[in-house]
Amino acid sequence: MTKTEYYEKLVQRMARGIKSLRLADGMSQNKLAKKCQISLYTVQKWEQGISSPSYPTMKWVLHCTGWTERELLRGQRDANI
Repeated sequence: MTKTEYYEKLVQRMARGIKSLRLADGMSQNKLAKKCQISLYTVQKWEQGISSPSYPTMKWVLHCTGWTERELLRGQRDANI
């Protein structure tokens, strides 16, 4: 696998994760955007895999939503232990 292929797979995995977690939490794209103080267009681009958040932005989204990096990459919430 090339570096480009790896990056593209990671972008798609993050896109699926963002959408899955957002839906699991009952949020619209607009609600997620407002909650994290980012534009609706940005959330739409992430979920479509057109772009992905920078590392600092991703950390901010995780902070705002209470998601973990593991949950984002898995696309589902961890069970409460």
